[in-house]
Amino acid sequence: MQALLGTTAEVMIEGKTKDGLVGRTGTNRLVHLAGPDELLGSLLEVEITEAGTWSLQGRIIGGGMGGLWVNCSHTLWVDRNPDTWQLEVMSRDGAYCGNVVGQIVDPKQCLVRYFIVFQADQMRHFLLPGDSVQKNRR
Repeated sequence: MQALLGTTAEVMIEGKTKDGLVGRTGTNRLVHLAGPDELLGSLLEVEITEAGTWSLQGRIIGGGMGGLWVNCSHTLWVDRNPDTWQLEVMSRDGAYCGNVVGQIVDPKQCLVRYFIVFQADQMRHFLLPGDSVQKNRR
């Protein structure tokens, strides 16, 4: 994991620890970092500052708290629009998957790239590609 020192990663903040926050990279690596509880559920751009045997330590460099850039190139934006909060996400076979708690948008194209979904029974967040969602036709 030493090779990750100084690199940046997108980290989904999943929980709190006694020392701060904890999240996971897209490759499922555990990252500890300092930050307020309001960042829970946020997708952040994090610089890796320390690498241990089982986890990484990072520093927030972008994204989070809704209405901020997700990445340094300023192409994706986290939007926590209350109009989308708590919409239920169902699978094609009708199984409940979780609730939308935010979205990641491409502001130049006015396009939702991902929905951030919270699965309460599993206490986890996951990203759902925006082009994989269909409106319920009830």
